[in-house]
Amino acid sequence: MRRHLRLGLLALLALVSVLALAAGSANRSGASFTTTSQSAVTASADTISRWIHLWSQGTDPSHLTGYATQRVQSGTAPLCATGSDQALVYNVGGIRRATAYTFSRAFTLEGIIPFPDSGITTVNVDYSLIADAATGRQPISSVTFTSVNGSSSKYGVNVLLNAPTASFAVGNTYTPKIRLTMTFTGSPTTYYIYDVPVSVTIVTW
Repeated sequence: MRRHLRLGLLALLALVSVLALAAGSANRSGASFTTTSQSAVTASADTISRWIHLWSQGTDPSHLTGYATQRVQSGTAPLCATGSDQALVYNVGGIRRATAYTFSRAFTLEGIIPFPDSGITTVNVDYSLIADAATGRQPISSVTFTSVNGSSSKYGVNVLLNAPTASFAVGNTYTPKIRLTMTFTGSPTTYYIYDVPVSVTIVTW
């Protein structure tokens, strides 16, 4: 799914390498010499966290509440998401097979306004799903985005799950990932990426 968010974009800097070569001839003996010199200027790489932040309830600087909580059998359910940006992780707790679940505002995505590049006013955020590496199983069915209080720069990320078949073993924990990719006109398509690990345990309750 692609969403166009009013955020901003990047100025990619390239590695610049300059090679100067000079050659000259010498005296009557026919001897010659060659000299070379090289200089390089290296630009630091940009990162997606300069453009977009990912927040959990515990890290949200605006103190937004209403983030999703884990599905637990009993007791007080902890929040699903912890951390922020590249360190954000998500644990939904337990889900039953053949049952659909929606975790609204699993975490939030917020654009940093103004963007680092003043010429960029809109970026696209796409999501893709990466299956559990050990089993190839994918309990996440889709992801949606919902504007937070009508904001054009902050969105709740909602995670929908369904483990429909017996191939999901009761008691097993699966760790798929949600990949969020930011692009803009002329940008590289696989550069600005967040991979959010999601922990899902199959239960009978």
